Amino acid sequence: MNPEVAFPGQRSFGLIRPLLMLLHPSKTGLQQFESLMALTNLAQMNDEVRRHIVKEKGFPLIESLMFDEYDMIKRAATECMCNMVLCEEVFKMYEKEDAPTERVKLMTLLAGEEDFEISRAASGALAVLSSSEKVCKQIIKLSSYMDVQKQLLVSDKKELRHRGAHIAANMIASNKEIATKMIESEVLEILMVFSKDTDPETSMIRECAERALESAVELKLINKTKEKTRVDNSGNNINWNS
Repeated sequence: MNPEVAFPGQRSFGLIRPLLMLLHPSKTGLQQFESLMALTNLAQMNDEVRRHIVKEKGFPLIESLMFDEYDMIKRAATECMCNMVLCEEVFKMYEKEDAPTERVKLMTLLAGEEDFEISRAASGALAVLSSSEKVCKQIIKLSSYMDVQKQLLVSDKKELRHRGAHIAANMIASNKEIATKMIESEVLEILMVFSKDTDPETSMIRECAERALESAVELKLINKTKEKTRVDNSGNNINWNS
């Protein structure tokens, strides 16, 4: 049942504190998992609920369980955080480079997990967070980032490809220095392929790729003519059909 129907208005607020109490390390894994699932559903309701979870000091509890050794709990915590990053207060926590936990690094590493649901949740969160240049600057510094980015883009799961293309588009749009690194990587070739895909079922992926390439044009990293070109390190134009 839709939580907005079951708990209209502020009735959902009364559930948050007892659910957060079940995230305490002394509780069983099953209690933590079920609490996280309930909080995930509540967190998708609206920003008012998300802010109340933050107010009740739920953020560090949820974040700590993203490090859990059990995939079931790690997955549920990551899915919950994917909804929580829509809250401005949480978003700003990820923008802070001096955070006690390397939040952006953890989310990026989780996006590269083999577990589909963990990767989907983490890459979904990164798709939101990468709209911030501050977050993009943190992401590009990670040695593992390009591998994770490529892994998402070449995934056999359409959802992961879409998230990967969205992240790549945001990274390229963030600033010229980051965009240059992206364009000089294998990411460009993958985005080029996506931009030519006429399959209606992958139209959202194509739109992200086109947005990424248009940003590269605006930054003068790609020359837009009848054929679009990129200048390689030796100064030669590399052509590709638009």
